[in-house]
Amino acid sequence: MLDAYRQHVAERAAMNIPPAPLSPEQVAGLVELIQEPPAGEEAFLIELLSERVPPGVDEAAYVKAGFLSSIAKAETQCALINREQAVTLLGNMLGGYNIGTLIGLLEDGEVGASAARELKRTILVFDAFHDVQQLAENGFQTCAIGSRQLGSRRMVHQPAGGTRVPQNGGFQGHWRNQYR
Repeated sequence: MLDAYRQHVAERAAMNIPPAPLSPEQVAGLVELIQEPPAGEEAFLIELLSERVPPGVDEAAYVKAGFLSSIAKAETQCALINREQAVTLLGNMLGGYNIGTLIGLLEDGEVGASAARELKRTILVFDAFHDVQQLAENGFQTCAIGSRQLGSRRMVHQPAGGTRVPQNGGFQGHWRNQYR
């Protein structure tokens, strides 16, 4: 997998274009390599997982989120990625397949605060916003910060012309309120 990827990078560089994001099959191969890394490739493997998998709801992101979720939930052990790092990498996905895991981890004593931190930075929460808001309203302290942050992205104001504009520049809040 690594040799084929490096060849792909060289071919694309010769054409002055960046490498394509990893495919779901490549991410599955990458996950296997991360679990049993070749000597000297550890940093490169983590870089590929961090930087070359599309965020959001791409099929490759699904594979990545599944792997990182299993580490974050302590279902899988990985020498290269601990639970805290898995939560951070999940947060870097910006939303999509990572949201359910991050919300589920809010009540985890070890990584709950990290999950809340990552949810604060997440823009593609959609209907899961209400899950976080409900936890915060029920007195779950770790969520309070996340709910305030997510809530601030939902606030809109209506200028004199009648067009709704997100106050914090967040697209999600505009979308949610526009299509309710």
